[in-house]
Amino acid sequence: MDHTFMLNPPTVSAYSEWMMLRALFEFGGLSRFCGHRHGWISDEIASALGLPSEVEQADEMPKMVKALLGERYRLLKQSQWSDSERVLLEQNIVALAERLQLNRVEMLILRLAVYMQIDPTLKEALNLIGRQIDRRRFCHLLAEMLNQPFAEIRAALHDKQKLMRFGLLQTNRHGRDFDDYLCWGDTLDADKLDIQPFSEETLLKRVVQPSMPAGLAWSDFEHTAAMACRIRDYLHHAYQTQRKGVNILLYGEPGTGKTEFASLLAHQLALSCYTLGSADEDEDMIGGQRRLQNVQLAQTLLAGQRALLVFDEVEDVFASSLFQLSAAQSHKAWVNQFLEHNAVPMVWISNDVGCMDEAFLRRFDIVLHMPDLPQQKKAALVEQLASRRLSEGEVAYLAKQQKLTPAMLTRSFQVASALASADGDFGDHVFSLLNQTMKAQGKQRLYRPSEQQAAYSLDWVACDHDLHKISRGLQQNPYGRICCYGPPGTGKTAWANWLGQQAGLPVLLKQGSDLLGKYVGETEKNIAAAFEQAGEQKMLLVVDEVDSFLFAREGSERSWERSMVNEMLTQIERFEGLLVVSTNMMHNLDSAALRRFDLKLAFSYLTTEQALALAAQYLALLQLPELSCAQQSRLKQMGQLTPGDFATVARRHRFAPFENGDEWLSALENECALKPQAGVGKVGFL
Repeated sequence: MDHTFMLNPPTVSAYSEWMMLRALFEFGGLSRFCGHRHGWISDEIASALGLPSEVEQADEMPKMVKALLGERYRLLKQSQWSDSERVLLEQNIVALAERLQLNRVEMLILRLAVYMQIDPTLKEALNLIGRQIDRRRFCHLLAEMLNQPFAEIRAALHDKQKLMRFGLLQTNRHGRDFDDYLCWGDTLDADKLDIQPFSEETLLKRVVQPSMPAGLAWSDFEHTAAMACRIRDYLHHAYQTQRKGVNILLYGEPGTGKTEFASLLAHQLALSCYTLGSADEDEDMIGGQRRLQNVQLAQTLLAGQRALLVFDEVEDVFASSLFQLSAAQSHKAWVNQFLEHNAVPMVWISNDVGCMDEAFLRRFDIVLHMPDLPQQKKAALVEQLASRRLSEGEVAYLAKQQKLTPAMLTRSFQVASALASADGDFGDHVFSLLNQTMKAQGKQRLYRPSEQQAAYSLDWVACDHDLHKISRGLQQNPYGRICCYGPPGTGKTAWANWLGQQAGLPVLLKQGSDLLGKYVGETEKNIAAAFEQAGEQKMLLVVDEVDSFLFAREGSERSWERSMVNEMLTQIERFEGLLVVSTNMMHNLDSAALRRFDLKLAFSYLTTEQALALAAQYLALLQLPELSCAQQSRLKQMGQLTPGDFATVARRHRFAPFENGDEWLSALENECALKPQAGVGKVGFL
């Protein structure tokens, strides 16, 4: 044999070289390495071990390789190799193992995985001995390579143990090679372990981010003060007693302040607050499986500290579909156990809990639906954002819109401010931006109120009862169930909104279309939720178009239609607050519904005196001359006028101004002409 060949210095670490040589000489890898027809199987492995390229062309290449590498293997055995070049890496592996409380077997496995990641040729060499193997055979191979018991190796690689549970390692379930069973996870960057000292702060940053300080104050959540205080007090008790398994679930429409509230809780209790987001530190999206791994690691790192963990946007963890289980359902037993034993208290945030398994829901200590801001609070927010650039009417209108969340308002106002500074009307920008968002969400558009609308007055409402007396009584004692009926535009809903303002009650306005659901049972849930919100927040509940789900059950053909009516009747009966409903079709209501209302108010068309007084008010607002006698006579002939007709015509004036009183009167006449004839048109009267 020609002994002129000598090994070059290896290009891999001493540990990697040692494990590669063991794979070749102890586990049968050498024959596979040299078994290629035209030379060795991998130039990368050969170069990493220092084999000169000339050896590959030698006549007795396998013998030369065996001799050269065998001598090197013998020397490493005798010298008790040490990886002096990778001191920092070895120190970091030990520090990481100590911090995560890994046992010796887990640390040895982690070390091998780290070197496989930073020295790819080690991975390639190990695949020579672990090709087309099953998991059991892999565990046997690994046990022999690390000189550890098979049972301990198998236990350390279980999904419930730390290496897999923290996302340090992962397994390719569909693989068959050695490296498929020992893949590097997403939690840590192996290369960084080789170049910078281990830092617990760096590791923590990989899985959580410090929560942003709250932009709202505790007083901004007065609309849910009782539950907010309960949550705060419960968390305080949990930290004092070191209670485990403390989990709070917040849910509600996007933009209602759930994340802000979580930050405020931490601030109130002087806690460090961390958020488990849906993106990593590189802003790459991460899935539900990895987020579950991150929360487990965060729990370990933060154990014993005064910290609060916030798991935002939990839908990707808990939401399932007809054909696929959620990440939580795939690990249901573990998730259930986690919710009962987590050491660091957590706040979980979701937009919708309909996707969550009931087995998970019942394990949360407190579940809070985050409602929309009350009308008064929202009005204050709009005024603050508008900075006097909107009229009082526009502010009041936006404050009434339950579908507008604080986040939507804040974002749209910020953009509108930037646009208006360059060009255009601030209000136009606000309404346009909000409507684009509403359209994307499948919600009804907003209509900018005209500044030429007359202020609401009971003097311009035709009712069969003394509305002044009733209103005063309800302001003093805001309790009752009232049904307002009559033709459209007669002021039924407007009176309810005005009453709320006078009584100092936030108004929760629900259109019939707001409560009607697409699926069986959804309408009932929406009805119950509306009554619950109004009761908890002491709001005046206004339900418009109540005939949508209070129709006579005798004519219903489907069971869900009767169920819908029954739910509405039940909620009305139980409601201990002020309820005002309105309908244009009183004759269609279920007979049982009528008995549940304390008062039925019939709203009608304006009297002649009311019409003349309201006309004078609007003509002044529109800067048109007073009506002549002849024009007053024309007005008196209109027998079906409502306050809504005057408001409609006033809105038209914005884009098609009236030149004189005659044009304005013609517009009113056209509105009346579109209505059913007198006698037939008095819809809703008994």
